[in-house]
Amino acid sequence: MGIIGYMLEKNANKLIKLISELDEFKGRWFFLQNIHSGRLPALYEQAVLRSVAAMDAFDNFRVTDSLKQGRLEAMAAVFDKNNDSSFEIIDELLVKHIHSALFKYSLEDQVHSGKYKTMDVNIDGVDKDGRLVGNVLDSVSPSETPAKMLEFIELTNNAFNEGHYHPLIIISLFVVNFLSIQPFQKGNIPVALLAASYMLDRKGYGFTRYASLEKIVSSNLENFYYSILKSQKRESANDVLFWIVYFIKCLVQIKNEVLNKLDKQLDTHVLNPLSQRILELMDKHDKINITMLQTLTKANRNTLKIRLRELVRGNFITQYGKAKATWYCKAAL
Repeated sequence: MGIIGYMLEKNANKLIKLISELDEFKGRWFFLQNIHSGRLPALYEQAVLRSVAAMDAFDNFRVTDSLKQGRLEAMAAVFDKNNDSSFEIIDELLVKHIHSALFKYSLEDQVHSGKYKTMDVNIDGVDKDGRLVGNVLDSVSPSETPAKMLEFIELTNNAFNEGHYHPLIIISLFVVNFLSIQPFQKGNIPVALLAASYMLDRKGYGFTRYASLEKIVSSNLENFYYSILKSQKRESANDVLFWIVYFIKCLVQIKNEVLNKLDKQLDTHVLNPLSQRILELMDKHDKINITMLQTLTKANRNTLKIRLRELVRGNFITQYGKAKATWYCKAAL
């Protein structure tokens, strides 16, 4: 078989296992979303907030209220369209609409909102410590972009309609090819991931809207850029497979996060009312300290300390800093 054949088989087996895991959960999700229907809106809101917070890792975004509002409208554009029974799974109009909604409230970005790039786009990657690692993604020229996008979107829809490949493989290839084209001047990664979320939702993987794909990607940008770059080089068939495995692992991580969040929400029903109130406040604040909690809850400071210690021990929240510099946030799942 040789080393290349061995690596292909190894990654292919891994891919089959990952897809089977997601498909099994997809079947369970139909029942889970009915059981937990009252809790899902809160999970959706958390996912939006985490996605917005994670976007500062891409294209030098500055996280603002306008970006949050744009993100909300972009997600609404994506998931409201899922009632559409059109033959096409993805279309150029939706891609441009997502980009337009994302930058709708950003005055500095109005000039290119919803429009394909007019200048070359070079993406400088960063490692996990935020250090620039140079240009990591090659892209097509502005003049080639409209034709490439039409061709690429048509190929994606044809792949879905023909049914020769699993939808998760088609969606993962959509993302890497979209990022190889880099059709917009700014915001290509968030748009690609939102478009992927739309297709996932339409293909029955609706649970993916309740955790942040952007957060997962931004938490390990080094692997993200490396996987894309490896796919772009395509020195062997295994290079593209490497990206597909990476992307589908991200989806498995989303599945695990959603499941853990639902389990934790069930656990909160046995918590003290003050502890539940603390968790509710942490959904609204990225980080919080005891002085803020005392102001917001009007509770006794010593009682708050006790409840905070309980929540830390129960892995509901994470503590940072010491003494007066101590602050807390929701535990990462």
